Amino acid sequence: LIVNLIFCLTCLPLFTIPIAITALDSMFLKLILDDESDLIKSYVVGFKNNFMQSLVIGVVIASLDFILLSHLTLANAFSAGLKNYFQIMSSILLVLLGLNSLYIFPYVARYQVTIKKAFIISFSLALKHLKYTMALVLMYIVVATAMTYIFISGKYFIYLFLTCGFTIVAYFKNLIVSKV
Repeated sequence: LIVNLIFCLTCLPLFTIPIAITALDSMFLKLILDDESDLIKSYVVGFKNNFMQSLVIGVVIASLDFILLSHLTLANAFSAGLKNYFQIMSSILLVLLGLNSLYIFPYVARYQVTIKKAFIISFSLALKHLKYTMALVLMYIVVATAMTYIFISGKYFIYLFLTCGFTIVAYFKNLIVSKV
């Protein structure tokens, strides 16, 4: 509950979301691998240690997302054949970037590598371990579906998610990632 609250607070300046995700991954990987018992201290250390690298990775991912989504939108201005080509290529690249994003933050949280190497290794992990990658994708689809229902229905479950939801999702994500 406290870690979830700290996570939400550190996400308030939107540019720190990738840093907060990396800190949460760092904390849970240490917890799962029995390296750390003080969760708050581990989160704060993960936040400080991975600040710049996670920020750059987050900016790169957001920029690539923006460019690829722009290509999807701008493809409507082209002829049918070219439109389909741009939409298919942009969609494939968006999916690959999404798969890469599943592993890059936990990888950066656990290992000291360059940003370029983090992208390459996390991409290879996503493709090499398809069983775990699909489990992560399925988990996020279930969470997104549940959150959509919660927002549409206007139930009070949103408060439950804000109090412990992010940490529950991160815990299960890191349980899967730790096997890779």
